Amino acid sequence: CCCCCCCCCCCCCNHCRHRSSLPSQLPLPGNLAVGMGVSSTRCSARFLTKVMRICITCLVIGTAVAAFLFAYWFEQKLNQLVRNYSGEAQGSVLPCVRETLEVCGNAIVDRCSDNCCPDRYFCSRSPVVGVYCQHSAVSCVKFNWCRDFADVAHTCLTPVCQGKKAILNVMSMFYVVSAIGICLDVIEIILIIVMRDSFTCNGDCPTALNCGSDIECRPVTCKACVTFTSSLVKWLAFGLVSAVGTGSLLEDLSWAQCFDADGAKLLAEATSTYNSYLGFQVTSALLSFVLTSWGAFAFFLHVKEAEWARL
Repeated sequence: CCCCCCCCCCCCCNHCRHRSSLPSQLPLPGNLAVGMGVSSTRCSARFLTKVMRICITCLVIGTAVAAFLFAYWFEQKLNQLVRNYSGEAQGSVLPCVRETLEVCGNAIVDRCSDNCCPDRYFCSRSPVVGVYCQHSAVSCVKFNWCRDFADVAHTCLTPVCQGKKAILNVMSMFYVVSAIGICLDVIEIILIIVMRDSFTCNGDCPTALNCGSDIECRPVTCKACVTFTSSLVKWLAFGLVSAVGTGSLLEDLSWAQCFDADGAKLLAEATSTYNSYLGFQVTSALLSFVLTSWGAFAFFLHVKEAEWARL
């Protein structure tokens, strides 16, 4: 961010100095001197506007990248929570109830045996879901809810299991949408540095004051469209994660107490990471919308300036 701002400052200062400087030995007519003063004032205003816009855009990029990282950390923590619901038990994050090993699947056997469950679990049988594994030291506070979340029967017919499956599927889609939003923010800051904030009338005159009746605002409109698209993409990424009920599912997991002490700690960290993601994502989307409004306001001012000049 600092490098981008410094580069823009240097370029704008050189541009302003070049346009506002004339040989000192030449006398200046009164109208030309006044015009140079107006030009210098406009150049200074454009310089400050461009620096402020770059700073806000860098803040937009920073919050978007932070949201992307928090979403990545949240997915990693969520995968750690659900990792031990099948296969051999790994690590210290263990659920209170889980499915049996592959050799004792519900589709194969209907009775418990010694090789049905991994270490620290014992086999049990339910008339609803068949055989399952129960933790020997951790009991489920809300057993039915934890059983549905574990999906020990591999049917995933309950709303709890379907909600978990939807969240895991959405996380893979989220990365693509978030990456598109970050790329649009990078394009926005490149356009701010490269494209000048002025009108072009069919490419014939450099400023709006010299234009005719046909006024086009290609640079401002282009930047506003890119920023508006970026804001929409970020709101889409926010909606993908929140609309499937991620927050409510995390609250229900904490309420049901389906994990041991290490799992409960990891669940609290995952909830905090998810809330941080929401904060950064909403902030980045709102800042992108602010930049869009800024571009629309700049378009309005340029059009009014051209109309007043013709009068």
